[in-house]
Amino acid sequence: DVYKRQDGFCGFALALRSAETVQVNMDEVNVRTVVVPLGQLVSALCLIAFVAHANAADFRNAAWGMTLGEIVALHADQLPADRRLGRIAYDGKLANLDVLIYYHFDAAGALMEAGYEVQTEDRQPLTTVGDYTTLNSLLMRKYPQAQAPQMIWTNRMFESKPDEWGRAVRIGHLTYEWSHTLERTTIRHSLRGNRRSITHVLRYEALEQQSGQDALEQL
Repeated sequence: DVYKRQDGFCGFALALRSAETVQVNMDEVNVRTVVVPLGQLVSALCLIAFVAHANAADFRNAAWGMTLGEIVALHADQLPADRRLGRIAYDGKLANLDVLIYYHFDAAGALMEAGYEVQTEDRQPLTTVGDYTTLNSLLMRKYPQAQAPQMIWTNRMFESKPDEWGRAVRIGHLTYEWSHTLERTTIRHSLRGNRRSITHVLRYEALEQQSGQDALEQL
């Protein structure tokens, strides 16, 4: 539904439906007042909003609020590597790393989170630290105003031994965290362990869930 997905813009235009015409005054540029049929004006405004929405990609070619079907269409040449309730993921590459490109949907079926899960199963613990550092360097180049990543120690046993930092991550003594907020998105980059495995994720989160915005427009 185009009208529901334009951040209230089309909803505002439709609220004018009781009027027969809308006058657009352009005296500032020495053009006479133009009387525009309301139906044409609404259509034009909504078309502009729809195009703006289509061009406002938040993650790769996807925009927050997209449906599962729309995401599947973006990956029309691939079969999902993982598919479950509220989630779909595809194999991919990021900075020469094997990743799962994943998408999460809210209860209303709107895209609200996406990202990259870096494959760590066949990587040495210290190598995963290098992977994180390399990827975060690229993020810092793209977002130079962002803060540097944090190294969070819960146990400082290996703090003075950089060659053991991968081991420290794996057993949960050390976590790497980085985040940066854009107009519509918060980006989070983390590396952590739980004694059995290491998780390396680059996550993009919508600042406003589309379903919540739609609920507001219905009030």
